[in-house]
Amino acid sequence: MKLNHEELKIRNTKFLISNLLILIVLSCSGALCPIDISQQLKQVADLKEELYNLQKQLDDKLDLRAQLQKDIANKDAKIKEYQRQIEEIKKRCP
Repeated sequence: MKLNHEELKIRNTKFLISNLLILIVLSCSGALCPIDISQQLKQVADLKEELYNLQKQLDDKLDLRAQLQKDIANKDAKIKEYQRQIEEIKKRCP
């Protein structure tokens, strides 16, 4: 299943929100009592930073893919032009 850039951003945001909600529920239920609020906030900040870094990597990879697709299209056009020239030469030189 191919996802476009916006769908991936939405998916990553939903992932972060779901993790935050789980963290809040566990914290409210007392399951994370040994972890104080400052540690929880640090974890949230770390998750946000990780999400930002992953999003940056994704953006970089998508930019690279677009550039490679452009390069491929340019090379395909050159090949077609060369093939056309070869056919013209063949017609002129039996």
